[in-house]
Amino acid sequence: MPKDAPQTSKQPTRALAVSLPLSLLKSGQILALTDDSKGGLILQKGFYCDWIPPGSLVGGCYDIDCTRIHVAGKVRFYAPNSQQERSQALQKRMGSLADIQDILNEPSSFRRAFLILRHLSQWLSYREMRGIPHDLLAQLVGVNPSTVRVFWKRYLLARQKRAQAEQAQAKPQVLI
Repeated sequence: MPKDAPQTSKQPTRALAVSLPLSLLKSGQILALTDDSKGGLILQKGFYCDWIPPGSLVGGCYDIDCTRIHVAGKVRFYAPNSQQERSQALQKRMGSLADIQDILNEPSSFRRAFLILRHLSQWLSYREMRGIPHDLLAQLVGVNPSTVRVFWKRYLLARQKRAQAEQAQAKPQVLI
């Protein structure tokens, strides 16, 4: 297809496997993450962050105030061609905002830190989650970054204990 050929809704949507530059978000360009992305974006906006999971809309008037982008996992983008595609991607983003709001309604900051990590584990591996800076995780759910650090320490201890227990069960018992 010639590169200057007009895009129609009947042409297949090509996904871009590139990082999203901040200038593109500030320009108002509308994109969406593909449904098969194995991760998402954390957009920092002043004193809070937004989580953008696979299939969600990003850009447009919603993200002009973004100051930092953190790519968690592997994401791919596409430009939604039709109003229906944009609407579906926006609905997924609004659903994600509702999920985060449910976590924010939890009065305990320690519980919010736990819940955001459990929520993100739907899309990210443990290693990918560990790569997210504590300040971004904290800003997703309105907690202090030290609260996230405390949770990770407790989580690591619990994980080590589980691994030790599994190893002890895996060793064959010698009967005399």
